[in-house]
Amino acid sequence: MSILTLLLACGGSDVYQGTELAAVGTSYTLTTTSTSEVGYYRVAGGGEAVEATSLVGTAADCVSASAVLTTRRETNEEEQIQLLQVIAHTPLNHPLIPDEEDVFSPRQAMVLQDRNKIGSHSYIEETEYDPTTFATFNTNTYSDEAQITESSYFGVTADEYVVRFGLGDLWSDFEELDVSSVELWTKNNPQVGDVWVSANGNTLYVYAGVDVLTLGALPHEVHKVDMYEVGAIQPDGSKAYDDCIDIGASQVQSTNPNQTQQDLDEVFLDIGCADSFTHVKTGTQWWYQNLLVKEEASSMEIEIMDYGFEWYESDVATSSCSRVTGYTYGDPLLPAEPFIEYALTTKTYITEISDWTSPQ
Repeated sequence: MSILTLLLACGGSDVYQGTELAAVGTSYTLTTTSTSEVGYYRVAGGGEAVEATSLVGTAADCVSASAVLTTRRETNEEEQIQLLQVIAHTPLNHPLIPDEEDVFSPRQAMVLQDRNKIGSHSYIEETEYDPTTFATFNTNTYSDEAQITESSYFGVTADEYVVRFGLGDLWSDFEELDVSSVELWTKNNPQVGDVWVSANGNTLYVYAGVDVLTLGALPHEVHKVDMYEVGAIQPDGSKAYDDCIDIGASQVQSTNPNQTQQDLDEVFLDIGCADSFTHVKTGTQWWYQNLLVKEEASSMEIEIMDYGFEWYESDVATSSCSRVTGYTYGDPLLPAEPFIEYALTTKTYITEISDWTSPQ
């Protein structure tokens, strides 16, 4: 039996253990219009962020080798239409516990089908530096993107907070899932005065009370949540260097004379930065039955393109200097420093609901 067939066989009430769930059969349409600016940056050694997609790499001297070779900026406008439907409620399954007859968690999950259509166009500005002539060339490109239509399934569950997760984690122990496996949506059953923060600590959520929105031609009370920026987030996203880069050690020590000894520094990428992630988000959200029904917001999203140590080595034979990178480093004679390269997307968007149908 497929997992989808199994889920469709599971029933559930609209409110379970204090968690408000939209009824099975509820369907709604969300339309999101957005404008985004994408820039490509790098930070080395904790210094300033520099716009770059690549460096010269090899040149007559190390200063020239470290110069920016290419840059890229993108402007994208997009409209996304999502057709969402609650297709099942199911309990979350936890591992067996000795002497426990009930192997199911009391926590319930909604399973939703997401069918969406995306149309977009983009404008791209690129520069390229010629280190031999010291000239810089500019290229501008406009394009309409092919319309994308796709369908997928995901789960939504709530305890103190409401999170979205992939169906592959449905039978996992949710107490042991790492932060990268789930997406924080909102707080379950919020009360006036409630505040909470995003997983990375950059966005503060403040419950603003009950508002009224029209859903399916009828007024409904919904939860309103305001989002604020925490602290001074750099507009170039350079805080990602501190948030995402961890330095550890890679050592091998042995009394065996045939064993190679090793004492290296090693750079790691924080697991929460492994995929594209929201760095900070501001604006307002409206929630009904733990589903987002309206949003007016701006966000800063980051995708890590490359990271590691970098250093420069001179070659006397060729009278050149070359950039070298690696995840480990251990030569004290060559000054190396950690670096990170990322795409920073600053997006402004409005999400509105156009249809809402719930079973009678």
